[in-house]
Amino acid sequence: MRSLLRGAAALLVVLALGSCAVLAPPPKPGLVVLIVIDGLPQRQVTGYRDQLAPDGFARFLQRGAWFSEAHYGHAFTVTAAGHATLLTGAYPHRTGVIGNDWRDVHTGAQVYCTGDATAAYIDNKTDPLDGTSPRNLRAESWATCCAASTRSPR
Repeated sequence: MRSLLRGAAALLVVLALGSCAVLAPPPKPGLVVLIVIDGLPQRQVTGYRDQLAPDGFARFLQRGAWFSEAHYGHAFTVTAAGHATLLTGAYPHRTGVIGNDWRDVHTGAQVYCTGDATAAYIDNKTDPLDGTSPRNLRAESWATCCAASTRSPR
């Protein structure tokens, strides 16, 4: 009887250990595309899905990730603050992009989310509040982090 119990216990151990196979991590994607369309309700995308070209936007919907229940964790959901949150994973108080525009707390001057007096459009006049750079973004974007993690050490 004891040998039967030992044999059953050994079999259970072998089966339990056999089911603990180590899975290989999924391959890293060669390209990551983030599409954000302000003001486009999900019901319109799904309602016209049958009219989308198979190698166009339908391909993203079919083969990409789709977040139908994604919600912001902050209240002021203007374009710049939302896009900075999506691209960094950080809330506006951490990204520095707290709105589309705001007032500088020290000078009272108006600041535009992508405004940068040191940057200019190529061969075009650049007004002071024109959007020209990510200078106001104080958090690393996921693209920057991904690029840094894939660089080969020299």
